[in-house]
Amino acid sequence: MFRNDSPDSRPELVLVASGGVNGFAFHVGEQATIAVSRGMIDLLANDDDAWAALIGHELAHLRLEHIRKRIDRRQRDETLSSVAGAMLSAIGLPFASLATDATATLADRAFSRDDERDADRIGMEYMRKAGFDVEGAVRLQQKLLIAGGDGSLSFLSTHPGGDERIANLRRLMHASQ
Repeated sequence: MFRNDSPDSRPELVLVASGGVNGFAFHVGEQATIAVSRGMIDLLANDDDAWAALIGHELAHLRLEHIRKRIDRRQRDETLSSVAGAMLSAIGLPFASLATDATATLADRAFSRDDERDADRIGMEYMRKAGFDVEGAVRLQQKLLIAGGDGSLSFLSTHPGGDERIANLRRLMHASQ
């Protein structure tokens, strides 16, 4: 499931001393880690099903190796962007490097949103298998939407908008019934 596939491999859970609302997954060497901010703890409080959604979502990111794939994409895109920018600049196009960098950034964000959708879907499967109420995934997104305010420039975001995520989760819930 993780880089270290031994049966006793478990992600480490760490608390981030931040009032911001956040949860994320990463690796420190071979150790899979899930970090949760103090703000997220306050937001989710005693909602066990929302907690299951958050942890399931982050476990899915680890299982699907989204972080490694994103780093690989960025390295490839930076190389392609540099080559394309140099070629376009050489033929006299102004701001070619800026345009190619912006295109690569927007493409990376689109991939990131797809990664989030996949993690939502698999996280919900984990919840269901563990006996949690999958409605907790919707509540998690509703709470995040309220806490985060207006996401009016969603095409610039690495995450799908809250309303979209809630609609997708509801579709997944109904499809599995």
